[in-house]
Amino acid sequence: MRERDEMPTVAQIAQRAGVVPRTLYQHFPDSAALYGATFDHFLASAFSSLPELSSAGSLEARIHGFVERRARICEDWLPLWRVGLRFARRDNAYRARIETAVDGLRMRMRILFEPEFARLSPQDQRLLTDAVTTLTDHESWAHLRWICGYDFEKSCTVWRFAIAAQFAAMANRG
Repeated sequence: MRERDEMPTVAQIAQRAGVVPRTLYQHFPDSAALYGATFDHFLASAFSSLPELSSAGSLEARIHGFVERRARICEDWLPLWRVGLRFARRDNAYRARIETAVDGLRMRMRILFEPEFARLSPQDQRLLTDAVTTLTDHESWAHLRWICGYDFEKSCTVWRFAIAAQFAAMANRG
């Protein structure tokens, strides 16, 4: 997927693994189950590779670290995420996978930006969480990289600017 930016067929996966498709179907009842196992592996790998969080340090430094980690995940896993969203429209198990990933992102944001969230009402906390989650969505990353044509660092700069602006706007709310 990373090589072609699209979901491979079961035959292509089997070929890459050096087996015939029938071998894959001995382990997975259908392609959705195979893709689901891949998605689960991605989530486990992504969560286990994330560093410990701390709300210490400047807001700028925390935003910088958050963007760097989030951008790497989006860069590496955009095609798989798109497949997960496609399956989630009609499969509750996939929807749960997507919700788990988004909930993990939200939880990490709450820890990382705890000093800023502590000053906000519950409604504004939710608003800010939704805004940052939307800004740093996989499709937002794809837009910056492939529609705008920005390189990795320029895309990160845009995200850092947008997130800092959201925090500034919330700090200035009456």
